[in-house]
Amino acid sequence: MRFKGLDLNLLVVLDALLSERGLTAAARRINLSQPAMSAAVARLRDFFHD
Repeated sequence: MRFKGLDLNLLVVLDALLSERGLTAAARRINLSQPAMSAAVARLRDFFHD
């Protein structure tokens, strides 16, 4: 799999989401609002065609 074009900041989002197992808790952990976290997850899903 190629990662060209992946915003590496999204890996921080993914790590927090996998650690916290909840969007709101993960957003709080990395100091993002819930809508910003949701948008970041949407970008991850789009990149990985999920």
